Amino acid sequence: MCIFLLQGTQILTGSWVAQNALQLWDFGEGLLQETLPFTTAASEEFLYCAQFAENNVVLAGGSGTNSVQAVNIESKEVHSFFQCVL
Repeated sequence: MCIFLLQGTQILTGSWVAQNALQLWDFGEGLLQETLPFTTAASEEFLYCAQFAENNVVLAGGSGTNSVQAVNIESKEVHSFFQCVL
């Protein structure tokens, strides 16, 4: 599974892979700009969703961490972390 979202000239992808699942791409060049951090205590991310939000923040969530996280695109910091307890 992979999610593609376009904002301006950037594409946000969230992939169902173990590592480097949250990435920004340059639409015009077709090149990877950067991999965004997705905090995990385990070694697996496995994203199901990703979305551009306001103030240079993206939201992403997945089953590898059972969490939803808000990541700032500029600072590369995780601003919020919501853990789902099963």
